[in-house]
Amino acid sequence: MVRSDRREHYVSNVVRSSFHTTKDNNTNTQFYVFRSGEEGPHGGGQDGTCGIGSSACGVFASSFWYADDMALRATKGFTHFQRQDLVGARYGLVSIPHDDEYLTKQDEVGLSSDFWINFFWKRTLGTSVLNVTNDDNVLRVYAFSGEPVSPYAEYNNMSVSLVIINQDSDAKALNITVDDQVVKETVFWCLQSALNSKDDVNTTKIQVNGMQLPPSISNGKVIEKSPIPGKRTNNTNSIVIEPVSVTFLMAWV
Repeated sequence: MVRSDRREHYVSNVVRSSFHTTKDNNTNTQFYVFRSGEEGPHGGGQDGTCGIGSSACGVFASSFWYADDMALRATKGFTHFQRQDLVGARYGLVSIPHDDEYLTKQDEVGLSSDFWINFFWKRTLGTSVLNVTNDDNVLRVYAFSGEPVSPYAEYNNMSVSLVIINQDSDAKALNITVDDQVVKETVFWCLQSALNSKDDVNTTKIQVNGMQLPPSISNGKVIEKSPIPGKRTNNTNSIVIEPVSVTFLMAWV
């Protein structure tokens, strides 16, 4: 259940569960452990997933940390989140040819999975943080109100917007209410690995709502809105969250 308790922020087999917001914030920090045995977040200024061995840098595995860390810090009162780097190193949001040193007008710009986290964040989430109580320790839910900061917002005037991180290999049925009201309409974008095995997050190929996202920009133009439409539901407060996914959801009551 979503309440109007908020804080300002800015960041440039089906298992049933539910969430609601309260005046107490019970979110805890979690460290992600990857196959190499490395832990994240760690390091100074990196994206928290780079290290020796089978690093998660630049692949979808990093996106779970990136979305969770931005949302978690927002709940703790952080007003800005600086990502190192936009381009370059092993953890850039985009990549360019020529050893990341220069770009010609004929070159493509590669888009990382973390680029898409940032893309949907700015186009779907509001600018005030709502406290969330969640009864599932594998499903992470963060709630926001207000308008998205991007001039290319997917929609406006939503009652609440959510980022939902499902770390489980099973789908989850999430029940949503806003101030004790049943949700009338939702639109969401579910990011998953585009490989046959959705549990395999060691990939740069990402899909949204079952359709693969473009891996690069080749025409030099800004991607204004999602190239893949959001999935819409009506008159239901129960949403199925796909396994091993990051979902951005906008809801109206």
